[in-house]
Amino acid sequence: MHRARDDLIVGRFCDGAKEFSVNNVLLVIGLAVWAVSSVGLIIFVLLHSGKGGGLSDMLSGTMTPSSTGTSVIEKNLDRITIVFGIAFGLSLLLLMIVYPK
Repeated sequence: MHRARDDLIVGRFCDGAKEFSVNNVLLVIGLAVWAVSSVGLIIFVLLHSGKGGGLSDMLSGTMTPSSTGTSVIEKNLDRITIVFGIAFGLSLLLLMIVYPK
């Protein structure tokens, strides 16, 4: 007997012996998005400057916060970090739905 999950066949590999379902495809996509977003989130959080300065302070050299363009850089870092955070959260939800074990 086929399980309900096996009824959602979207294709076969070249040898025809192994099948993959929609759940397996979603699992691979979810894991890829999760891995990229988690690494990106770590990198962009570390690039933010904190009270004592962060990696962005070390990389920028002796630039002061009142320099022109620093606020634009911080705003862009904020936006990118938010996008990676949302992608991380959505990929976790997708993985919880596709692979609940």
